[in-house]
Amino acid sequence: MKKTTGLLLTGSASVLHLHADAPKSIENLKIRTVNIVDLMRESEEGVKITAELENMRLQLTQELKAAEDDYVKQANAYQEKAKTLSAEAREKEQSRLMDKRRDVESKAQKSEDKLKYTMQAATERLGQKAQTVVAAHAKENGLDIVFDTASGRALWSSEKTDLTKSMVSSMNTNYKTELAQAGKKEATQVASAGKTGNKTAA
Repeated sequence: MKKTTGLLLTGSASVLHLHADAPKSIENLKIRTVNIVDLMRESEEGVKITAELENMRLQLTQELKAAEDDYVKQANAYQEKAKTLSAEAREKEQSRLMDKRRDVESKAQKSEDKLKYTMQAATERLGQKAQTVVAAHAKENGLDIVFDTASGRALWSSEKTDLTKSMVSSMNTNYKTELAQAGKKEATQVASAGKTGNKTAA
């Protein structure tokens, strides 16, 4: 099992957009940054979670090592007495050891999965709390955008910065232009076909 120390914080949470009252002007935007990875990791809860995860990792590692040592011990014992056993007894013992090896491998995978899922759940929970704090601070201080320096994404933005409606209008204008151009092209093709047809008939 790979050694994991600390939280897997990168990419931990989706972008949170909580819109404040839209300012009238789009000039002089108030932009701030925060490193959400450091925010989560250095908070008291983050430090506690990191310690708990490390303790879990150590415990799972110790349990897995004990299981592996037991398997090796039994495998060595079999090798020492194999020549004295009958063919049937050897086959039975080999089958038992194979089952034991599979149990150890299964335990290793379960331990890895347990640590991974526990870490993900803790990270998501702490990430939501961190974003709530960021959003509250942004609204209280009249900020327009707060960027996460760890990912480059916006953690919070006001309606003042949202261009969606104007972009929809631009998309619609471009679409109408395309339709108009397609209509003219089709009319030209029909006219050309008509002229060719008349010449053939003549």
